[in-house]
Amino acid sequence: MKKQLTLSRGIARVTLLCCLIAALTETTFAQVPDCTGTLMYGLWNDSIGSSAATASQIRSVNYTTGAVGPLVGGTGYLIQKNGSGGPYYGSAALGLDPVYKHFFVITQMGNGIPKAIIDINPVSGAMTVIDTTDISATANIPDVLSNYHFVKLAISPGGIGYAIGVHRDTTLGSFTSAKCNPLISFTTCGGAPTANCSTIKLLGYLSNSTTLTSNYRLFNGDIAFDAGGNLYFLTVGLARINSSNRYTDARLFRISSANIPTAVGTGQIPLSLVADYNGLDSTVVNGIAFNMLGQMFFSTRVFSGPQNSPPPPLIFF
Repeated sequence: MKKQLTLSRGIARVTLLCCLIAALTETTFAQVPDCTGTLMYGLWNDSIGSSAATASQIRSVNYTTGAVGPLVGGTGYLIQKNGSGGPYYGSAALGLDPVYKHFFVITQMGNGIPKAIIDINPVSGAMTVIDTTDISATANIPDVLSNYHFVKLAISPGGIGYAIGVHRDTTLGSFTSAKCNPLISFTTCGGAPTANCSTIKLLGYLSNSTTLTSNYRLFNGDIAFDAGGNLYFLTVGLARINSSNRYTDARLFRISSANIPTAVGTGQIPLSLVADYNGLDSTVVNGIAFNMLGQMFFSTRVFSGPQNSPPPPLIFF
């Protein structure tokens, strides 16, 4: 069963998530995320701002009414990553640890620069960079991930973090289309994270055995786990149409829990097509979440006019 939640408040991106276990009590000034099945959570970004007034915001969303709640923790969070052409602000991915109730984001902008995974404690407001993708190959990350953008992130019911990337340019001569969408895992460090406490692993690449999953056909979107540990990937493609970059097919895929690797690897990870949302084609899909009953919710962006007018350059993020 699915329900669509369209959130349009002039914010760059919204990603949704729900908890899967019992709730803790919320206090007046420090909000521990509600996990009773009443609320999901969204990330609002101003990706070009650098002040507290334009910082990213985490807010609750009532999945019955769509009502947006106050700032989680009573504050915004300045998410940024320095690098060539930067600094870059905001994140297009949000995850919530069901055990320790910490939020997680990953910096995704910037060509050829490392991506940082950040732990956000909603009680103290502390932000901790728990790890950063390397700029050279390592035992845990045998392929360099700097040229990927990561806009999908989720925490499994067991407390392991996962993220999916997309390569920034499939026209590069050295690029292999079979490696367009890497799946990585990372440890969440428990309730008291310290700098660089996490371990990132490259687990492999989403299968491109069909035309549905090759190159930019898995582009924007989000991921979420169900209670059984199966990973769902809501995504839209990107294509060059009439001299413009256009969002295209909206689809939902599933990676069975049995097919999610636990060891480092660079092989193909099979995924299956669950649904083809023709009514959402050419629409940005940004977030996906499940409630306690297994109902699926997702957020979209509504364009007030044509996509990308005037046309931008071919490579843009």
